[in-house]
Amino acid sequence: SAGLMKEGLIRQWRDLSPEDISLLRGYLLNYVVSHGSLSAYVRERIVQVLAIIVKRQSIQDQGEERGRILKEAQSFITTGNNMQMQMVGCSLLSSLLTEYATTLKSSDVGLPWEVTDLKAIFEFCLQALKELLSSSSSPIFSPEVKIYS
Repeated sequence: SAGLMKEGLIRQWRDLSPEDISLLRGYLLNYVVSHGSLSAYVRERIVQVLAIIVKRQSIQDQGEERGRILKEAQSFITTGNNMQMQMVGCSLLSSLLTEYATTLKSSDVGLPWEVTDLKAIFEFCLQALKELLSSSSSPIFSPEVKIYS
């Protein structure tokens, strides 16, 4: 059903009011957050619809909604030790990156790279990796692993 929602959203975007779009975005995000038992596939499909909404709204609101959802995703990842919320945050970032990439999976709305927050996402990912590495008690490469050339 998320696939149908995606197709319908793209097709009917012009007919939806800003309030309806905002309500749909809020509902989908709340659904993903509150249903921890969703399979990864279903979660990813719903989050992909969220990314499309954010990308389309960026044209109208100059990226305000994108900034909000990026902060939410970062908050999901950085606050607490709830693995479910971290997965939702990572899914949001991944879907946004995929949606803004020029691939067959993305819906083209003609936004240049400069308009997006890709640099901020990249910097956040680097910071998260740095923190993960500094807090990790086990080395990424164990001495037992030998690399042959």
